Amino acid sequence: PNEEFARTLREAVGEDGTLLVWSHFERSVLNTVADELSALGTGDRDLAGWLRQAAIHLPAVGGRQLDMLKLCRAKYFHPGMGGSNSIKAVLDALWTHSPELRARFTELAGRAGALDEGPYAALPPLEINGKMQKVAEGTGAMQAYFAMVYGVERDDPEIRAQWSELLLEYCKLDTLAMVLIWEHWLRVTRRA
Repeated sequence: PNEEFARTLREAVGEDGTLLVWSHFERSVLNTVADELSALGTGDRDLAGWLRQAAIHLPAVGGRQLDMLKLCRAKYFHPGMGGSNSIKAVLDALWTHSPELRARFTELAGRAGALDEGPYAALPPLEINGKMQKVAEGTGAMQAYFAMVYGVERDDPEIRAQWSELLLEYCKLDTLAMVLIWEHWLRVTRRA
């Protein structure tokens, strides 16, 4: 699905602007997909080049990616993070201390979250093949993808759709988390 993914990403983010990421993982994935498209050929000859351009870190000439994890490690501390710089730890720390962040989450997500439960913990489970399943962290996402693509029920379109729904909700929250954290940092720096 890499070519379809790359085209969809390009349509969504366009040719200009900063791409927020949390770690180098996204950069390495974009470069891997670009390598695969170059090796296999594609209907869109400059798609691999666009991916490589999108994968360049901002300090480089023409770079588009801003690694928020690097910023967090270098410039941000909140006691609620418990020494972790994971996106989940940062979002949960801000969740409990920022009514503005919670209000913005409700506005963007279309649902409220409980104060005592961070957004990742509140991701809803789905019953899949008689068992409650939840994707709320990276390992769970990898297991869900494996089940959807290689698992015993991979040929069942209904079960694949359920796994896909869980993965999409998790990925949406990861993206929303970066937006919420970025907006929080902007609020804090404007007050200072």
